[in-house]
Amino acid sequence: MGYTGDGARVNTKGAGGGPPVTAGGPGDKAGIEAGDVITEVDGVQVHSGQELIVKIRSHRPGDRLELTVERDGKERAAELTLGSASSG
Repeated sequence: MGYTGDGARVNTKGAGGGPPVTAGGPGDKAGIEAGDVITEVDGVQVHSGQELIVKIRSHRPGDRLELTVERDGKERAAELTLGSASSG
């Protein structure tokens, strides 16, 4: 069943059966894990996965984003440094 709450939930399985968060990639370095829900980017609320994609794509590789991430009912801050599409 898909996630229907506010925010963007990180899938528990990646595309093609791979991991949902690329080891060593920007999400991994920021501490993002499968099942986390990203609720804000730079203090602005995120309502869906599609909206999260739009917010991320409006930035350049190397930009730093402040995320609010919910895990197990608790919120925490995470800093994500964007990589390029080819940087894993």
